[in-house]
Amino acid sequence: MSIEFHCIDPPGGQRVRVRFAGTFGGRATRWDGEVMTLRYCCDHGEAADGPRLRPFIDVGRKTAGGRRVRVGLDVPCIDRPTVTKAVIMVRNYRRLREGRVEFGEPFDCPDGNDGNIDDATLSPADRRP
Repeated sequence: MSIEFHCIDPPGGQRVRVRFAGTFGGRATRWDGEVMTLRYCCDHGEAADGPRLRPFIDVGRKTAGGRRVRVGLDVPCIDRPTVTKAVIMVRNYRRLREGRVEFGEPFDCPDGNDGNIDDATLSPADRRP
């Protein structure tokens, strides 16, 4: 079985933007997503509630580019097999609604992380615009 999706960013970094078809609320949907490591999330201030962050799926509003979805995973990098698994998770999660669903074990954000990082240390795909 082939899982079709289009990576906007090259896989292998800490974050990959991806588009794929699926369903949401029983209707055909074009997903406009991001798949990112939890480390990336910590480095970019996602762990606002403390130094721990759990894997998540965060469904946003529908935009001109499609329905927004963000997936945070406890993996070292976002390679093509990880993107494939994330797409399958979003497609198979039957009770998916707008908002954030967390699952799995908590990830401890590195000590001293204040959400600010030196963009020079990131791969080009992971640098902020």
